[in-house]
Amino acid sequence: MSPPPTPDLRVFHVVEPWRYLTRAASVCGLTLVILFAAVPLRDRGVIVLVAMMMLLGLALSAAGMVSMRLEISEHTIVYYSVGYCVRSTWDNVLGYASRTMGIQSVEVLILREPGLEPSRWMQIGYRLLSVAAVVGLVAGRRFTFRALDRYANFIPVGLFADDWQASQLGRLIGGFAPQALTHQVD
Repeated sequence: MSPPPTPDLRVFHVVEPWRYLTRAASVCGLTLVILFAAVPLRDRGVIVLVAMMMLLGLALSAAGMVSMRLEISEHTIVYYSVGYCVRSTWDNVLGYASRTMGIQSVEVLILREPGLEPSRWMQIGYRLLSVAAVVGLVAGRRFTFRALDRYANFIPVGLFADDWQASQLGRLIGGFAPQALTHQVD
């Protein structure tokens, strides 16, 4: 998935990944408190199941955040996430903006052309979605799944440095694509 390291390749990892999970953990905790107050005593066993599912979701999210990385070389910038990467040459970078990822607003580089590359297992999943769409049409339901497509045109650099434009990351990006620091996209 990743090319072998070269002298000009710089790798960045998510800064304080736990910071991004605090909102999700807070929402989970608040939900459990509300459930505990609303569910009758005899049915509270279901709350344990819900709590276990929430913990599993938080654990998977934490593992995903830790595995994310940003690779920068003289010719390309590549964002690796769970199940996909977004690859771009520097001349494809249009500018910067703020975008929502999950429940967080993150500073991103906007790409002119999509750079999404799903992993092999994600490609298999997308093929299976085609089968689900056909089954849905036969059953009279319209089925669309484009969740990953919304990430095709940006690279979330704000995950990899606080105040990324003023950081070492920003200086490196600005050296390859000055428009990434100066052109704000709506």
